[in-house]
Amino acid sequence: IHAYANATISGNTFNHFRNNPIIIDYADGARVTDNTISGDAAGNEGFFTDGVSFYASIFSVVSGNTISGFTSAVRFFYASGISVSENELTANTNGLELDNVSTEYGPVSVSGNIITGNTEAGVYIRESLGIEFSDNEVSMNAQRGFFIQQAGEINIANNQVNHNGSGEEDHGGILVNDGSGFISVTSNSISQNNGFGMVIDASFANALVDNEINTNMGAGLILLNGAQWNQVLTNTMRKNAIGVISGLEGNLLFPGNNLFQGNTLVNNQLVDALDYDPVCNDAWVANNIGSSASVSAACIEP
Repeated sequence: IHAYANATISGNTFNHFRNNPIIIDYADGARVTDNTISGDAAGNEGFFTDGVSFYASIFSVVSGNTISGFTSAVRFFYASGISVSENELTANTNGLELDNVSTEYGPVSVSGNIITGNTEAGVYIRESLGIEFSDNEVSMNAQRGFFIQQAGEINIANNQVNHNGSGEEDHGGILVNDGSGFISVTSNSISQNNGFGMVIDASFANALVDNEINTNMGAGLILLNGAQWNQVLTNTMRKNAIGVISGLEGNLLFPGNNLFQGNTLVNNQLVDALDYDPVCNDAWVANNIGSSASVSAACIEP
């Protein structure tokens, strides 16, 4: 189906597609609801296919679908005013891909979805602004739960981001990189990932607040490559292989005026790099709880 207007596609079954079963271009108000859509993963090898794709469309709704076997189960490219809810996006390369999405014409909401068992990212966001994620299960994806590049003003709240990654160094729960900023990650479970809990890489002014970051096979949190002005506040990090790593490859712990305050760290093997920087590079590190979280007076905000 190739639609160019405010089509409604509902209650259908699309089986074993080797191309794109639903393409919606330049549409205003299209709705794709309660469909079962499956691709031929073996037949699609070497090709880029989407279960549902939107291009230059606004006020789109994708709800109640079960989609598997594609490069991306659902893909938006140059879109605004989106609602993605109550879908099951499983066994694709990427579950949900948002590329050049914005709130120019309306809010962008992703809520109540199950995004599991995809071979790369559960959610892949690139060059997008203003997306709200809430109450999603993003789990058991082979590389990362969320992969965020060159994006801003993304709110990720009350999600389950668990059991992602396959043990590689760059696998895990949430990766924010490549100049992303103003990403808010609040009140999520980021746990039992086979890799890191969260990485902030070469990105700025992001906030990690009130999350449970527990029993990850890698570090609970990594800040690196000039990550600056990030806030890490009142999170709980328990039983991660490493609690917090910051400033890899010879950089200092908590570089770039990052704020690390009010967190509870218990039974992590916290990297003890504070001793290497007696003034903590003007970082603010204070009032954290746990034997592995103690800092010297020189590191506490005056």
